[in-house]
Amino acid sequence: SPLYKYHAIAYYLYMSRRNYTSEIIDNFLTFVVFSGSLALTIVAPNALVALEKPLLRFLNRQSKTEAKRIARYLKQQKIVNVTPNDDDSFRVTLTEGGKKRAYRAYFEKLNVTDEKWDKKWRIIMFDIPEKHKTTRDYISFHLRRIGFKPLQKSVFAYPYQVDEFIAVMYELFPNVKPYFSYMTVSEIDQHNAL
Repeated sequence: SPLYKYHAIAYYLYMSRRNYTSEIIDNFLTFVVFSGSLALTIVAPNALVALEKPLLRFLNRQSKTEAKRIARYLKQQKIVNVTPNDDDSFRVTLTEGGKKRAYRAYFEKLNVTDEKWDKKWRIIMFDIPEKHKTTRDYISFHLRRIGFKPLQKSVFAYPYQVDEFIAVMYELFPNVKPYFSYMTVSEIDQHNAL
């Protein structure tokens, strides 16, 4: 029916905008976390403009209105803190929730670069309890996504260095770190199959 089509189109446009906005926010948060300082210092007349300025970088300077809307959202959701400095600048930092979201966004896009193989295997073993099943499934999915191959249930092998992947994973899920073992080995009996 025409009404159904109208709702379907409205929903599609809403989801597209939401996904676009989420992408901008994730890129911005990731930039702040991995810029090396965990904070931005921005000269601006007020706190909202201090947030809008760096957001425009991720909007390709297309829309000041969009930057203003996203800046308000970031403040309302307590994803960022904006504090004035002694001069005419503001310090933008992420809250704990903002950092968690940034690490998750980075982790989900993180790829391991294939380099010249050093003839060693990276092995991950874990025994995450059932109470952390969602996290266990999430981690297993992303291990497979970057190229890890299962040797057994919850034992994965990969031929290249994955130190950054492991570090971000531990940052994101500190509660499951005790259930993980990570090692580098020179020989493995399933070498040809892998």
